[in-house]
Amino acid sequence: KRRRKASEVIFRQKVFYSHEDHDSGYKVKKPTHIAISSDGNKVLLCCEESTDVFYYHNISAKTNLLNLRGHTKSVGRCAISSDGNFGITASNDTTAIVWDLSQNKEYRKLRTYNGAAMKAASLSYDGSYALTASKPSPRGKTLLLWNVTQGDILRELNNTHIKQIRCCKLSDDGSMALTASLDGTANVWRSILNQNSTPT
Repeated sequence: KRRRKASEVIFRQKVFYSHEDHDSGYKVKKPTHIAISSDGNKVLLCCEESTDVFYYHNISAKTNLLNLRGHTKSVGRCAISSDGNFGITASNDTTAIVWDLSQNKEYRKLRTYNGAAMKAASLSYDGSYALTASKPSPRGKTLLLWNVTQGDILRELNNTHIKQIRCCKLSDDGSMALTASLDGTANVWRSILNQNSTPT
């Protein structure tokens, strides 16, 4: 019989940040979320208390680490579009940033109008649509579908969760979504491009 190859770690990286005075050395940061592209060659990593997003744009090369900068408060969630061209990050600074991973730069900044921290975000296959979930606020809906190209809100989904949404996932074609909440429930959303979309 042909022996199956054992799993192996092909890349390992400690994440550091420098103190403001630059004299205290470096301190290891604790990762809070990670995303990988479909081809397994691009990785986004966010860490507690860090405003930077760590982007490994060629895992096979093992040396290609970039810091994507644009957030002003800590980043808690990240995702990569299925085609691998775009990434998205959700931050406590009330924004989600869509990154052009081929150009290594910010493509679009999506900002909540209710002034609440962004807690989750996801992209459709080619990054045309984004789904974001923000911290509950009396000033507005917390679950939004975006047209990324225009930077406009397409839909405010009628969120039935009674506590904060911790993660969300948008289908490749942008027609369905999943949300999971601290209230112990997960919702499946159908036809979210339609005005009257409700969870099932």
